[in-house]
Amino acid sequence: MTERYESFLSSAIAKYKTYCELTSNWHHDKAKIIRRFDKFCSENYSDDTELTQEITDTWFQKRETETANSCRARLFPTIGLIHYMNNHHYCSVDIPEMPDGMPCTYVPHIMSDSELQRFFLACDTIRPRGQSIGNYNRKITIPVIFRLLYSSGMRPYEARMMETSDINLKTGIIRIKEVKGKYQHYVVLHDTVVEIMREYDQAISNYYPNRRYFFPGNGKTEFVSQEWLSRNFRELWHSVNTSQSRPYDFRHNYAIANINSWSGDLEEQFSKLVYLSKSMGHRDLNSTRYYYAYSPRMAELIRIRTADKTDIILPEITYEDFE
Repeated sequence: MTERYESFLSSAIAKYKTYCELTSNWHHDKAKIIRRFDKFCSENYSDDTELTQEITDTWFQKRETETANSCRARLFPTIGLIHYMNNHHYCSVDIPEMPDGMPCTYVPHIMSDSELQRFFLACDTIRPRGQSIGNYNRKITIPVIFRLLYSSGMRPYEARMMETSDINLKTGIIRIKEVKGKYQHYVVLHDTVVEIMREYDQAISNYYPNRRYFFPGNGKTEFVSQEWLSRNFRELWHSVNTSQSRPYDFRHNYAIANINSWSGDLEEQFSKLVYLSKSMGHRDLNSTRYYYAYSPRMAELIRIRTADKTDIILPEITYEDFE
């Protein structure tokens, strides 16, 4: 779909979009915010011909309806655009300070085996809501994308935005590109999941033969949206379980299940921790180490073997630190 821009930014945005596409750094979420910024300029500064400090400062002001974190989410995509415009002499403005992010207080839900069994049974027995391609897409995509999240530890957006070229269905290796385009890591899928992915690829290709993204969207977006994923998860989870959970909890469960399965001496466990950290795409071990707090078996083992040195080996770490 060709994106159309209305403000004096249109030429710069079009070139910035091309630049981002060349570096695999243009995606639906970024495009949506950039369109909002373009509309903001069009509606409020229709007589202007270039980006000024006043316009930038006004856009960066936190709105009454926003939290600090939602404000930051709105501003981050436009920072890249403004840097690009400064560097290419479209403007000369300073990037205002953003509000400080607030630590997330969400406590991950550790999914039980019985909860997972009921959930995936619900995924496998979805009743079609109609005969449209969108309904068919929903029925065959939900069982696959949630099994992928459960078995790989991928972040939900990584699965949603995965391109067909990012996965090798022969080897089961997925290349995960960082949204910022400067970092990537790899995930190796279990053989059973690879087979499911192959079957899905064959089925969905009948309706989307030349799709770019592995999990195509419903026509409005090229890939399944965050809202689509969250809504379907909530509907299915709450239809069979009473606990509160969200798609990101699959990632937490993946890490915790791995840690709880480890045995051997501490040196061997450290090596496994490094492998897990790389697989999950963490930049450093502190992020992976967060999960020890939710792994009773491992935490108890470390306490027994290290006595009063536990806090030195595993210093206290917050949820904000690990992601």
